[in-house]
Parts: sequence; structure tokens; C-alpha cells
Amino acid sequence: MSAESNDDVTTPGRRRPSRSRGDQQEIALLDSAQRLLTAMTPLAEITIERIASGAGLSRPSVYFYFDSKEAILRAVLQRLTRTLSAEIRDQPGRTFADTLDTFLEVVSHTWRTQPALVCAAFELAVRDAAFRQSWQDYFLNCGEVLVIAAERDQAAGLLPNFGATRPALIALCFMYERNCYLLFSREHQPEEEDELFALLRGLFRRAVGAAG
Repeated sequence: MSAESNDDVTTPGRRRPSRSRGDQQEIALLDSAQRLLTAMTPLAEITIERIASGAGLSRPSVYFYFDSKEAILRAVLQRLTRTLSAEIRDQPGRTFADTLDTFLEVVSHTWRTQPALVCAAFELAVRDAAFRQSWQDYFLNCGEVLVIAAERDQAAGLLPNFGATRPALIALCFMYERNCYLLFSREHQPEEEDELFALLRGLFRRAVGAAG
């Protein structure tokens, strides 16, 4: 899965609220920065010059769209969170088990195919308050989707009502991503990924009293 180009949302540091029809330069800058992140380029080594070069643009032209390197990286990673949030959404009629499966599949696939990009999101969130809010909103969205599905199953008698579903599931969403970061930011074996995802799946199910 790759982050789709949906860049009409205004973010801090961007020079324009949206791109003009047919104008591909802004998206080229975002794609250039994303390639650098995906190639595991340290944040400190990503410069305006490198981003501009990868987009086939000059350094001065960058400032028509963004006022800093951080603004470009923020926009790239906000694009990622919007894509993930669009895939992890509630669908009326779906059970908690099905909703959980979708959530886990999306998250695990993203970590396995774009580990450097998601690790960069974690690291940028530490130092960039504007992106940190977007990152937290993404986790909260994931948690709310799971909560809605769990409460629907509880109302239908498919799950027991523990009374603390919301805080438990939201906390697990944050814990899930944190543990993924700790694993994927270091050298590891594929078996460790399978073990982590299986463990976390079990924790989510136990949090709502699901069997198995």
C-alpha cells in the first residue's frame, strides 16, 4: 500500500491551500520526499536541495509550496495518515472480528512494506507539534472504529459488555503502533513480526472478551 496523493488539505507551513488544476509540482515534491524517507534516509540528511532535485525542480521553486523541509515532511506523512484512516473505517453491519482483521491487515501491511516511512512518522511526531496532532488523531480514529464495532456486537449480544471497551481499545491502538516501531526500527527476523502481530491480535480480542 502506498500513500495516495490527496493533497488539498491545508497544513502548517504550506504556501497554498490547494494545488491548481494540472499543477504537478507540489505532488512531485511530496513524492520526492517520500522516496527519500522510504530509502531510509535519516531525517537530518534530507534537505530542501535533495527534495527539489528529486522532483526536478530548483530550490527557490520549493518555497512557492512549502516554507521549510519540515513542512514538506509533515505533508508527506499526513498524506500517509489520511490514506490509512480511509482504509480503517467503520462499515455498518461488520462484526468486531471483521473490523479488527481489517485494522490489523492494514497496519501490518504498512509496517512490512513501508517500515522506514512509518518510523519517520514516529520520529517527526516527537519534534513537530503540528504533525504530532495528526498522528494522535490517526490513532484515535483507529480506536473509535474498533469501539463502534465492539459496541455494536455488545448490543447484539455477540460480545460481553465489560464497561471499559473504549479506553482499552484506544490504549491498545497506541501500544500496537509503539511496539511496531520498536521492532521495525531495528534489525529483526520475519518470525518476530509474525509473533508480534499474533500477540497483539490476542490482546485486542481479550480486551473485548472475544473467544479465541
